[in-house]
Amino acid sequence: MIKKSAVLLMICLLVFSCNDDEEDDRFSLVGTELSMDDIEGNWEAYYALFENAASGPVTEFEVISNGGEVYLDIQSNGRFTMEIEVPNEPELVYTGQLGFDEDLLVVQVDGEDDYFYLGISLDNGELYISGGPIEDFFDLDDDGNLDDSYVKFEFERE
Repeated sequence: MIKKSAVLLMICLLVFSCNDDEEDDRFSLVGTELSMDDIEGNWEAYYALFENAASGPVTEFEVISNGGEVYLDIQSNGRFTMEIEVPNEPELVYTGQLGFDEDLLVVQVDGEDDYFYLGISLDNGELYISGGPIEDFFDLDDDGNLDDSYVKFEFERE
């Protein structure tokens, strides 16, 4: 009887210790191609394109060529701050958590329940992030409301 109880206890411990937690997997600090250690640091965009995700005519805005700036600070634990500065517009600041799901970057903005996936690559010290749509992210039509946007960022280390 004691042997059966011990075996049953070991099986229960094994089952519970091997239980996959989707929340933890989504924000892994290590992906198949990159890790948070590879991308941590301060980045400045030399190209930052926003394109509307709504139906209708394509509207896009490239921040840098219009006199703006985009900065991204990534910490080794996945925390991030992104600042988007466009002349004559209020600064946009996003903070949140980054992680990897295989080769995709997972982003959860503070205060939001949802998260989204973006493509990411690092080549010769330049960081490329693109994808979407991201809900309520950038005011493309200058009506004072944030629009759903596709993004394409190209960064270099500061």
